[in-house]
Amino acid sequence: MARQIPRMTVAQLRAEIARRQMGLPKLQKRRAKLLRAVGALDRQIAAFGGQAERPAKRKGRPAKAAKAAASSGKSLGQSIKDVLGGSRGGMRVKNIVAAVLRAGYKTAAKDFYNMVAAALRGDGFKRLGRGVYKLKAGKAAAKGGK
Repeated sequence: MARQIPRMTVAQLRAEIARRQMGLPKLQKRRAKLLRAVGALDRQIAAFGGQAERPAKRKGRPAKAAKAAASSGKSLGQSIKDVLGGSRGGMRVKNIVAAVLRAGYKTAAKDFYNMVAAALRGDGFKRLGRGVYKLKAGKAAAKGGK
């Protein structure tokens, strides 16, 4: 944008919006024309026995939870419970993080440690000391108390 928005008055902003909206139909017609041309090229490629390539998907980050659950089939909480279930005593958060990752949990999180620490503060886990957690006993987990 050539003009700086902070220096524009409300009337100038409204005029800029109107100007841009007036150009919208022209862009939509141009897009439709280009799509027709692409369709014609696809038909020509198919006539020669080829297959037209699909447009490249927009690159972006997938949802972290969906990506992790899809890759391992378990939620983070369930993965932590599985790891702590195999532990006789409590485990430190850093050891839980390592064990969950070793068990095949996939994540794209930049700070996975904090995600695990936050999950451990939920129901089903008991804090034994600073940074040390274990699974709650059956009755305590059912009551939801500490």
